[in-house]
Amino acid sequence: MILPKNEHGKQTSRCWQEGFGIGSRIPKALAVGNPFCARLTPGQKIKCGETLPATEVKMGTLEIFQFLTVGLGSGFLVTAIKLYLDARSAARQREIGYLQDQLRLLYSPLHLLATLNKEHLKITEKLQDALNPKATAKPQPEDVPAASGAESDQIIKLSNEYATKFKENNAKMRQILEANWSLIDVDDVDLLLAFVVDCVRMQVEVDEKHSQGVAIRVNQRLGTIFYVRPGFTERITAQWNAKRQRLSKLLMRRTTGGTP
Repeated sequence: MILPKNEHGKQTSRCWQEGFGIGSRIPKALAVGNPFCARLTPGQKIKCGETLPATEVKMGTLEIFQFLTVGLGSGFLVTAIKLYLDARSAARQREIGYLQDQLRLLYSPLHLLATLNKEHLKITEKLQDALNPKATAKPQPEDVPAASGAESDQIIKLSNEYATKFKENNAKMRQILEANWSLIDVDDVDLLLAFVVDCVRMQVEVDEKHSQGVAIRVNQRLGTIFYVRPGFTERITAQWNAKRQRLSKLLMRRTTGGTP
């Protein structure tokens, strides 16, 4: 903050002359600890035309409050503090509302469905192990036989049922994302957009079979369709936990009147 300057480019004490009158003495409360009166001492008279060196004055929060109290009155300061606290409370309430919407409409349902898919995948892997124990990388007893023909058909059928559940959950997550895209954090856009694209490709190229007859080299250029991309479930879980913790912290501070 720069003090007012006169025509010679120097800061002037005229602002204080207007407040206390020429020849008045500086009150102790104003002279001590006030950056505007760095050269003045308690009891010193203000001289007409007196100038101060043009220097930049840096004020902290406490100094600003002291200046406002002396120069503008305690009533103004009380009003300013109330406005500041009201604005901070309103900002905190807006953040609470936004986090609640994010959790209720987006990240909580995504977390549930993504976690279910993770469990479905584990079940499918176990079924694959049962279908052909020797093909799995996990150590198996030597006397564990491979499934018979009828058993294999049943295991494959059961595995396909879980794969269908996996795809249904992906379709639900796609609907959630499309309906609540405005609630997505900027850092999550690329990952979640890639997920939606995979869902669309799965529908168009696999379920509706529109890719049949397309040359292999074209399909290769389109790339792999992922049921779930690496890191997807972990990212959703991390965001779900982080937002719940932040919301809990804000609600606690709102109750206790603390600073967010």
